[in-house]
Amino acid sequence: MKLFIGLAAMANAGNMQQRHDKIMGHLDRLAEMSMDMENRKDARHVAKVQKWAARVIDANDRDGAPCDEAVDAGDDLNVFDKNDPCKLNSQIMSALRSFARKYACNGRGNVPRQITRRSKRLQQNFHRRKCDAEEPGPEFKELTDFITAGLDTCSNALNFPGLESGKIVGGVTAGDNEWPWITRLFLRETVGSGGGYRCGGSIIHTNWVLSAAHCCEGMAEIFATFGDLHANAQESDEYTLVSSTFFNHPEYGNSSDGTGQNSDWCLIKFDQNIIAADPEGKTEIACLPDAEPDHGEACWVAGWGTTSSGGSLSSTLQSVGVNYMSQEYCLNNSYQSFLVADDICAGIPDLNEDDIIDGGKDACQGDSGGPLICPINGRATLSGVVSRGTGCAWEGYPGLYSSVFAAKSWIQETIANN
Repeated sequence: MKLFIGLAAMANAGNMQQRHDKIMGHLDRLAEMSMDMENRKDARHVAKVQKWAARVIDANDRDGAPCDEAVDAGDDLNVFDKNDPCKLNSQIMSALRSFARKYACNGRGNVPRQITRRSKRLQQNFHRRKCDAEEPGPEFKELTDFITAGLDTCSNALNFPGLESGKIVGGVTAGDNEWPWITRLFLRETVGSGGGYRCGGSIIHTNWVLSAAHCCEGMAEIFATFGDLHANAQESDEYTLVSSTFFNHPEYGNSSDGTGQNSDWCLIKFDQNIIAADPEGKTEIACLPDAEPDHGEACWVAGWGTTSSGGSLSSTLQSVGVNYMSQEYCLNNSYQSFLVADDICAGIPDLNEDDIIDGGKDACQGDSGGPLICPINGRATLSGVVSRGTGCAWEGYPGLYSSVFAAKSWIQETIANN
């Protein structure tokens, strides 16, 4: 019911509720008829399906002005192919998707969850039918907790052309050198003090690491350990560099867009060449993205954070697979009330089809600043920085990451100028 907050105050609240109820009724009728389509391919039955699909669209348009930005769903209905049931299915679903866009575009907010649920039921019924046409692939790619071996890494020249020639819950222990770009950070508020905080980061340049602004905020000294797998043991290729030079994104903390927690990026500069300092030559540079991942992409996140909300830090590097989700999917299937432009949702999608994103796998406290890696064109692409979330791996609350693609210009400009 939270999707209807504020509707009661509208003058046409009664009409809105009537239209909502009518749409749900039409969707139920469509779902019932679609179950019978395998045995009822005659033109008369197809005409009935077309009629009820038209009523769904009509119920949306009747009391609201058309939305110029959205595709006119009525146009989809006029080109139904009555002789091809498989094509008909996709056309009806296209019309329903257009209806959903128009619903939101006409100023009614997100499509109410009751309507979404019935649309899913209708779509499932359609997919049960066997067609000669190729069935669409799954919405979300299959996950593995171990990162894919052999992903290409990058160089300064690839990430910066022209410049030069949190938390893990439900994961597995990463293998040796599976994350050659990751670094474990220890941050202190006072130089030389004993206490500090743990975060993660990623190598994006021979002298630079990308982490989260909320990790760097108020800090004076940052220790970055590379080539590390076991936090409480010394590996043969493990080494630590220290920095007191770092840059938070200038928009971090600015709440004019509704939250001061986004734009959660911190660039940390090291005087030494990080790659050259590796005694065994295993350290690599993660690739900066050229675009956001596709909805449903199978990605990974890793870190030495806690393995449960409020739990103990992990002594070994943990890795877990999560799906990248579009903002539309995230808002429609979670308890997130809003997202800003640079927010990324990633986690376990709604696999049990209860309209709520599943839990069980996520980043957690101590993983903040760490990498969300997606295999884009065979490259280990740093798509997100672990930023924030509600709890860890809770149902309905995906992890929130700050998009690296959204910060790419700032990253390149900051490194070029410093």
